Amino acid sequence: MKNCLLLVLLMACNFVPLKAQFNLVPNPSFENVISCPNGLGQIYLANNWENYGISPDLYCSCSPTGVSVQQIMQVFNMLILETVWLVCLI
Repeated sequence: MKNCLLLVLLMACNFVPLKAQFNLVPNPSFENVISCPNGLGQIYLANNWENYGISPDLYCSCSPTGVSVQQIMQVFNMLILETVWLVCLI
């Protein structure tokens, strides 16, 4: 009897439309921007994002040198190389 009930429940689940989760955060990846930032602390240029005191920074590929994604990656890679050299020397 339990097996029949379980089978009926499983079959009923196939006909009920299940809805997946949806993202409650609009523009979670910061891809939609109003305009390209030209300095730090300009998170308000990303759609649906605000600055509430602590300085969040928006980095975009369209930004000028200094706040672009490429510039940040170069600095990050340089820091990793310096760390590797320091570890090798010690």
